[in-house]
Amino acid sequence: MERALDPTERHSLGAHYTPRRYVERLVLPTVIEPLRREWAAAQAASATRLDEGKGKRRLTRPARSC
Repeated sequence: MERALDPTERHSLGAHYTPRRYVERLVLPTVIEPLRREWAAAQAASATRLDEGKGKRRLTRPARSC
């Protein structure tokens, strides 16, 4: 795709192509995997809190007055 443009035009547009595998090699370990770990930790914490809350009185919303 990058080679389809004239080099001068490509330079002026700042157009370049980076293969997906190169992008993934950087993005997966630095962005995606940490986010997945954080999400898993958040889910585990939420499940723990839900389990701890069983048997306790549930909070209810106050009645709405119109």
